[in-house]
Amino acid sequence: MNRITFSHLALLLVSCNPFLTLLQTALWTIPSHAYLQSKQYYRHSRYFTVEDVLPPLQLVQDQSLLCPTQTQYAEIAGSLPVVYTNSPNTIAKWFSDNVPVYSTLGFDVESNQPQNPNPGPVAIQFATPDACLVVHLLRQSGHPSRACLPILESILMDDRIIKAGVGIDKDLMELRRKWGLVEAKSRFELGGIGVDGFDGKPVGLKRLSKSILSVDLPKNNVLACSNWNRMPLTRQQISYSARDAWSSAAIVKELAARAPKNFSPAPLCSLLSDQPSIAHLNYLALRRKDARVELSSLRGRSAMFPREERPQSITRRAARLKRTIRATAPSRPMIFDISPLGFVIEPTKKQRHGKLMP
Repeated sequence: MNRITFSHLALLLVSCNPFLTLLQTALWTIPSHAYLQSKQYYRHSRYFTVEDVLPPLQLVQDQSLLCPTQTQYAEIAGSLPVVYTNSPNTIAKWFSDNVPVYSTLGFDVESNQPQNPNPGPVAIQFATPDACLVVHLLRQSGHPSRACLPILESILMDDRIIKAGVGIDKDLMELRRKWGLVEAKSRFELGGIGVDGFDGKPVGLKRLSKSILSVDLPKNNVLACSNWNRMPLTRQQISYSARDAWSSAAIVKELAARAPKNFSPAPLCSLLSDQPSIAHLNYLALRRKDARVELSSLRGRSAMFPREERPQSITRRAARLKRTIRATAPSRPMIFDISPLGFVIEPTKKQRHGKLMP
C-alpha cells in the first residue's frame, strides 16, 4: 500500500473522532507533491485535476460557546473532499454535481503580493458545506490562463446562486481589474453578521466560524502571503484556501437552519436583487483612490506655504477631493443580528478589555 492510499484510508477511519484530529492533521503533512503522483495528474497536459481530502478542523476550546456534538462535528468539520483543477470540464462537472438551482456557495480568492511577477488573484475557491473546488487560473507552465473564466462567470452571474464570503466585493473587484469583465450577482457579505454589539466593524471569518460553527478556522499569514503562482499549489495552500470558502458556506447553512425565512437561498436572492454591479463599485473605488493620491500631493504642495498665504485654488481643490472621497466611500454591509438565534460573536481582545466597546 503506497503512502497516498494509506493516508486517505487513515483519514476516513478517524474522520468521525474529534480526539484524533491531531493525528489526521499530521497525516496531511505528507510531503506536498506526493499527492500529485497519481493517475489524475497529467504533468504533460494543458489541464489537470487533483482530488483529495481536507483534514478536519479542531473544535474550539471555550466550552461557553455553543459546541456541536460529536455527530455534528463529523458533519460540520470532518474530512472534506476537495477538487483542485484548471480544467473547464472539471469545473462544469463539479458545479453540475454539487450546486443545484437556488443554493449557497462559499466564495474566496487567493492573490499574489504586488511584488510577485504575476500579482493579483490567481486562485478562486467555491464550496458547499460538503465539497470544495479550488480553481487555479494558470496553465501547467505557470502562465496565466483565461480558459476557466467563462464558466466561472456564468456561475457568478446566476442570481439564483448565493455567493457568500467576507470582503466578497473587494475580491471580485480585484478579479475584475486583473482578468477583465468579471461580474457577479447575489453577493452575500458575511462581514455584517453580528456587528451591532461591538464597534460597527465587520466581523472576520475566523470569529464567525468560532461563534457559529464552533470550529477553529486556521488563519496563517505566511500561507496567505505565499506564492500562489506556484504550480502545483502545495497541499497546505489548497487546504487553507478551500477551508475559507467552505466556512462561508457552512456558516450560511447553519444560519438557514435556525432562520430559514432570512437565510435560505430564495429569501436571500430577493434581498440581494438590487445590488450595485461590480463594475460600478470598481469605478467608485478607482475614483476614490485617484482622489486620495491627488489630495496627498496637494497637501505636500500646501505645506510649502504659510497658512494665510495658501493659494485658494489649492484649498478649493482639496475640498472637492474630500467630497469625492466621501461620496465614493463603500457602503457598510447589511447588518444581521443573530443573537436571537442563540449565537454569540466572541469579542476581540481589545473589545474584551473594553477599549472599543460602545
